[in-house]
Amino acid sequence: MQEEKAGRQEVQEGEGRMDTLVAVRKFFSYAKRNGLESALCAARERREDQRLPYQYEPPSEKTLSSQRMRYREIASSGEMLTFSILVPLYETSPRDLKEMIASVRSQTYENFELILADASKEPLQHLVEEAAEGDKRVHYLRLSRNNGIAENTNAALLMASGDYACLLDHDDLLTPDALYEMAREIGAHAGEEVVLLYSDEDKCEEEGKRFFEPNRKPDFNLDYLLSNNYICHFTVIRMEELKEAGFRREYDGSQDYDVILRTGAQAEMSGKGRVLHVPKVLYHWRTSRTSTAANPASKHYAYDAGRRVVMDFLSRRNIDAKVENLAHLGFYRVLYLPDVFAARRDVGVIGAKITDSRGRLLAGMYNEAGETLFSGLKKGYSGGFQHRAAVQQDAFAVSLLGIRYRAELHALYRRVCAGKKIEEMTEAELREKSLSFCKAVRKRGYRIYWDPQEVYVRSKDSGALVKESRRE
Repeated sequence: MQEEKAGRQEVQEGEGRMDTLVAVRKFFSYAKRNGLESALCAARERREDQRLPYQYEPPSEKTLSSQRMRYREIASSGEMLTFSILVPLYETSPRDLKEMIASVRSQTYENFELILADASKEPLQHLVEEAAEGDKRVHYLRLSRNNGIAENTNAALLMASGDYACLLDHDDLLTPDALYEMAREIGAHAGEEVVLLYSDEDKCEEEGKRFFEPNRKPDFNLDYLLSNNYICHFTVIRMEELKEAGFRREYDGSQDYDVILRTGAQAEMSGKGRVLHVPKVLYHWRTSRTSTAANPASKHYAYDAGRRVVMDFLSRRNIDAKVENLAHLGFYRVLYLPDVFAARRDVGVIGAKITDSRGRLLAGMYNEAGETLFSGLKKGYSGGFQHRAAVQQDAFAVSLLGIRYRAELHALYRRVCAGKKIEEMTEAELREKSLSFCKAVRKRGYRIYWDPQEVYVRSKDSGALVKESRRE
């Protein structure tokens, strides 16, 4: 017993040293791109975020039992959706492969096919067969060569026969209720053209036992999606649209981002389909110390591919723009040419980030309760793991401070303000008029757009705004 305890302690100490090494590498990678001061600030914020309590609460056995019973009722009616789960395999570790397959086979919604396209140097078929235990829903496809993740996924897609395709990485885990929740959401929108669905997610360490960094996502937000692939995992796409789009090898590393934009975002922008959000953690993203986490530079090609994905999406819609990288890898800013209003007829208002003289956030974006999001956020902080305080996104409402709007909305703006200057308004008046103006703008069919890279410093004494140029 003492030897076992000592062994566990040695492993934990080794993992601690490795975690420290990973953190150091990430720090220096960030500092090289953005400077030492910014790196120190980002490290402080990340340390604070990591201290926030989180515990994944799996569905109870009672809930799972109820879901299985409901599934049997649906199955007896013959009106079942079939999900095709696409997994490209490449040098997958035996443990991760078996655990991934087990997580799929444990689904309470049982009508699925798991398609494993294997491009590993040495075939993984024996491991797949061992993990599948004769389950006919598990299909193994041996690829003759490794053509990259996009083409390997296309090979799995060619075999798929379901109504919806699900994207799953070879070393990640689904929660047992993942497919059930997706099927239920589709059923709740019967009669609608549901093109894409996504869930919340979290991360787990290599052993798959400890969960952290929950990603609680908003409902579909076009401009947030153009800033970062916030949809990510767990993504489910209607088969018709996915087979038409396919995965493009020139965007390897961001191939999922590409198809999400060309299926879901395109459907929403054209008004021909819906993107639905299931606000539950249904996916555990396994982190690895030996890959990207330990060597941030190893994924630079994927981040560049992501930037090009956004450029391509806009270009295909005749939207003139440049896309630049933000401080955090995988996050982008779209610079519309000659400006947002000329390039995007759907945008009516652009809000800015307002800070005090110390750089703390005073105003910017409101939620539906009229609360300022990220109020008091420190200078240089980005708003958590997903950096939402630093990226462009659609908003419920924005502050009139630093606002820009279409010329045709000027009469509305004057009517809402009733001739009163902004600097003369109390905080309560400013909030009320900001919410009223944005509500009226939305009724006219325009988007409210927040760009926190447009920064104004507000004088404490006069209330005057001074524009500041900076990147976070």
